[in-house]
Amino acid sequence: MSPFKPKNEVSRRSAILNLFRGACEGETVSYVAIGAALGITDRDKVQAAVNQARSALLKKQMQALINVKNVGYRVAFTNQHMTIAGAHETKATRQIKKALRVYSGTDLEKMTDVERKIHRDHQMLAQALYESHSSLDRRIKRIEDLLEGKNTINQK
Repeated sequence: MSPFKPKNEVSRRSAILNLFRGACEGETVSYVAIGAALGITDRDKVQAAVNQARSALLKKQMQALINVKNVGYRVAFTNQHMTIAGAHETKATRQIKKALRVYSGTDLEKMTDVERKIHRDHQMLAQALYESHSSLDRRIKRIEDLLEGKNTINQK
């Protein structure tokens, strides 16, 4: 048997894509229904399969899913995609801040010259990424404020 051959006739990802293809925005598909489509009953395996299919759902069907605790997944309304993306951006910013704290809290004296150089280079890249992200975040906020009528062009 080929290592790339799906266990069933249809891969789990394809089964999930097919299942959600017929779902409307706002519709919730239960863990039970997803499990039945996949031929599994273990909720952890259902969640793992859905998580593996999320990227394909966005790319191929332009569907984002929102977890509904103890129920299943709801297909997000299109106007919710920006909020979902914003939550991911917030998480990413927090992770970069954590990385910077780890870089700053490192005892460089215990490193070799090569390790120290690599460490400082990575720290510098992480800092630049954080500052770039923060700058873009401020610019986007100013544009959003303008569009919402909170500020004028000359206000800071």
